[in-house]
Amino acid sequence: MQRCSTGASLSSSIHWRPTTTIRPHAISTLLTTLRTRNLLLLMLGRLVSSSGDWLYTVGISVAMYRYSGNSSIAVGMLFLVRMVPYVLLGSLSGALAGRLGYRRAMITADLGRMLAVLLLALLLSPGTWGSMYPLVFIVSCFTSLFRPASVGIIPSLVRSSDELLSANATLMQADNIALLLGSLIGGIVASRGDVTLLLVIQALTFGVSAASLLLIQPRTPEPSEAEQGPEAQGEEKVAGYGGWMGGVRLITERPVLVFVVSIIVIPELVSGAVIVWITPFSYHALHLGNAGVGYLFAALGAGSILGGFVAAASAADRPLDIALVTSVAGGGLALAIFGATSIAAVALVAIAVLGAAETVEFAVLDTLVQKGIPERLIGVAMGSIMSLCMILMLAGNVVSGVLTQVPGLRPSIVGLGVLTIVIAFGVWWNYRRQLARLPSEQILMTVPAFAALPSTLRTWAL
Repeated sequence: MQRCSTGASLSSSIHWRPTTTIRPHAISTLLTTLRTRNLLLLMLGRLVSSSGDWLYTVGISVAMYRYSGNSSIAVGMLFLVRMVPYVLLGSLSGALAGRLGYRRAMITADLGRMLAVLLLALLLSPGTWGSMYPLVFIVSCFTSLFRPASVGIIPSLVRSSDELLSANATLMQADNIALLLGSLIGGIVASRGDVTLLLVIQALTFGVSAASLLLIQPRTPEPSEAEQGPEAQGEEKVAGYGGWMGGVRLITERPVLVFVVSIIVIPELVSGAVIVWITPFSYHALHLGNAGVGYLFAALGAGSILGGFVAAASAADRPLDIALVTSVAGGGLALAIFGATSIAAVALVAIAVLGAAETVEFAVLDTLVQKGIPERLIGVAMGSIMSLCMILMLAGNVVSGVLTQVPGLRPSIVGLGVLTIVIAFGVWWNYRRQLARLPSEQILMTVPAFAALPSTLRTWAL
């Protein structure tokens, strides 16, 4: 470990040991989260802006298809342009969010997206549909700044670290509900043929989100953090992980980040593939046709919503790393059952469990990252992790068609489910083996240089 004389420099070169367990009575904690002013404001803003995201998705899809002369290629290119910033800018956007401060970064992103979407609404016409490409790219750049900042801000809003999991689960509930609301409202408005109105509504949702963030009052830094001032501290911590490879370097230096990244590789490939596989599975395995596709997607969405409650309840009294491996392995088991069954009811339950497992997985993952590294570095880590997730999901989309042919639809689904379970427990075993070599916080307490430090810095130092 690097020798250092200040808390700020110590916390920039440390690891984390998962000795903290999830708070019991998590359902009541989940409900209590809504009584916390800052988190309630964040959740309401997130619900509105995330609903707007789906309005935006519907709006740009309909507009591009209509104005490009019903060109599916143009629509496909639009979504490719939309994905590029998420893949390439994760680490850079996360580092920028850490430098700006997470609240300021989120407000900047919301206002930037609002102006870009309003400009798109004003310019859009049959003769100017090509302008959608650069404007959609700009919106995605701002979104890539917003997403890691939205994870990094949460530790400054909760009253204690015990509330992190319930806060993350609550915000994921908002995202899942927003998917349903935004898609429904977007479909209704789009059916009237008024794409411009759809985009204006979307721009306003970003304004509402920015207003809610302005009302939020994050906690002030702890005395040990405030010695250098938050701005100087943020510069020092984030500067060491700048550039394209900064996030990769940060992840490889910390066992907890290596653990979470390694354990989500197969589940994210699965997420990309399952979206493609649902349609042929409904037709050829369940023989439910078009209706079955709708039922399966509805079950997946319902499971995602239920997963927020599961995240707060089922993992109570368990270490976070065990909660993560359990959720990933549970999702793998559900996937294997889904692929093996020909009974519609079993398939619906299995895919609902898969949706719930994914919500639990990311609620716990966010909490592990928030507890495992200094607050100013959360954006860098999450930006890189989000980029990786996007790459893996796109890879899952691509390979799903090949796997459907060889070795076949059912063997591919069952095989990926089993592989998810095996790799999850293998990664977790290796992580625990690494942690066994590290000293405990009690041992550090016996060292004078560490005994005087706050508990959070001793935890980071592990």
